[in-house]
Amino acid sequence: MKVNIRYLFSIVLMLGLVCQAWAQNNIQVTGKVTRKSTGEPLANATVSIKGTNTATTTNDAGSFTISMPQGGTLVVSYIGLAVTETVVQRAGEVNFSMEEGTAATLTDVVVVGYGQQRRAKLYRSYFYYQNKRTGTVTGSRSE
Repeated sequence: MKVNIRYLFSIVLMLGLVCQAWAQNNIQVTGKVTRKSTGEPLANATVSIKGTNTATTTNDAGSFTISMPQGGTLVVSYIGLAVTETVVQRAGEVNFSMEEGTAATLTDVVVVGYGQQRRAKLYRSYFYYQNKRTGTVTGSRSE
């Protein structure tokens, strides 16, 4: 019986040491994401750790909190603004000022629908859309 208790104690001790070693490599990073031109906070900006699936979004005040490995790279993105990356060496506050992006913006929007419906059976409002390139009219009207 003494051997089993010692064996169990040594396993619990080893697990505790492994968990402690893992926890020391992760750091807690907080910060705020703002638009550089106006200084306004950016809500729902994506803050992710490069090379992982770990990510969070900023709140209405532009603030975020994320746990990450020491020496990891934080990647911040927001629609229409340039992606920003920063290597983080220690826990604390890291603030980002996002600049206007030079990347391509949405030029075409494609609406995809599945199935067919007769116009007479539709109960909601709908619209016409005229394609400027081909001159074709799609959609329907409100009745």
